[in-house]
Amino acid sequence: MRSLALLSLLAFCLPSLLAKPLVYEGTKGLGKGKHLVFIASDHEYRSEETLPALARILAKHHGFKCTVCFGVDENGELKAGHSNIPGLEALKSADLMVIFTRFQNLPDDQMVHIVDYLDRGGPVVGLRTSSHAFKIPANAKYASYDFRSKVSGYENGFGHQVLGNTWVGHYGRNHKQGTRIKLVPGQKDHPILKGVADNAFTHAGAYTGIAADDFTVRGGAADAAIIGKQIAAEKMAGELRLPIIRLIDGTGGGGSVRTLDTDPSKKVSEGDGGHGRGARTYVPMNPAWEHVVANLATVPTVALCLGSVAGLGAARAVTSHYSVMVKGMSHLFAAGPVVVNRMGGEQVDKEDLGGSRIHTRNGAIDDEVRSEEEAFERTRRFLSYLPSSVHELAQRGPCTDDPGRTDPGLGDVVPRDRRQVYKMRSIIESVVDGGKIGRAHV
Repeated sequence: MRSLALLSLLAFCLPSLLAKPLVYEGTKGLGKGKHLVFIASDHEYRSEETLPALARILAKHHGFKCTVCFGVDENGELKAGHSNIPGLEALKSADLMVIFTRFQNLPDDQMVHIVDYLDRGGPVVGLRTSSHAFKIPANAKYASYDFRSKVSGYENGFGHQVLGNTWVGHYGRNHKQGTRIKLVPGQKDHPILKGVADNAFTHAGAYTGIAADDFTVRGGAADAAIIGKQIAAEKMAGELRLPIIRLIDGTGGGGSVRTLDTDPSKKVSEGDGGHGRGARTYVPMNPAWEHVVANLATVPTVALCLGSVAGLGAARAVTSHYSVMVKGMSHLFAAGPVVVNRMGGEQVDKEDLGGSRIHTRNGAIDDEVRSEEEAFERTRRFLSYLPSSVHELAQRGPCTDDPGRTDPGLGDVVPRDRRQVYKMRSIIESVVDGGKIGRAHV
């Protein structure tokens, strides 16, 4: 009964505990006696990771007391960019406010602490997206802090009035263009350029996560530490809200030497998915599968079978929104021909057992192409129709089809006899913009 009461108390208190700021008490150093408050809630740049690390360094090595306030959801759990930041009353005793936020619309009882701090002339350090730290409706109490503010005397809001400039926009076409870094020859040895490569390139705005199997390491087996790369890629795609492309060319995990070790004295490595000692299987655990499933509900997921794919690799291939096999090169099966042929029945090769001709016609795989290059092109086309995640809207492109176009043939497509079959594809091809239909799932 006492345990039950304790559990009930923990359940009652947990949300408030989760919502509390992170506090690092200063030790000794030049910052002893000074209080720094960090505000972390942006959608893109991981302020919830950066600011605690910075605060810990300043507390441990320089003596500052550091309080980190995070954006949290209604359950008190950290949610990047969420407009709910408990603990801002810490600003009452702050000697410095470090803000790293984006498009916040805080409740009045939280925003008032920031306003009071600014009104008393407290110093401010703004990082990255803090030029557009606030996005507040024009009819709200603190609308003047909005990055587009038209309020007389406080035009362009917090970013312009406090930090010197509000957000203007992206250079070039965001989500379309990128940047190539060229180092000036005379400055290549400057300390600030340490680790920066010449001709480095980065895309602007949206990114796509690509996870590739490496068949040269244990046949691409997903066991031991190797599975860590797949797990990291799936988690990152979900957390950063990025489309993920799986380049699959490997086995699962059950056929690796890692799972055939029969020495009962050896301990299973924590996190490798094994159960028991010695020879083992992943069952009932399937590493990273919760992330694979979660991504289906949040980000576009593409799987390209670029070789012989078996076991867990095959499962990852079919658990996607769009999957592709290359004719004559890709194969998909639970277990390969060597295993099947040992059963003593019909002898099969890889094409007979799991070639693209089979799986693109039985519904397991969506598309069949002639080369890897064509697979990549189909992938680009598929992703071009979609936003980066369910949290965004798809970009609108130019309309090249006459909005007033009609098709008299549509009136005769659906037969009056309900038992008679007809082709849905002809309806879709007529209704959508001409030549703009993809073949997946149609």
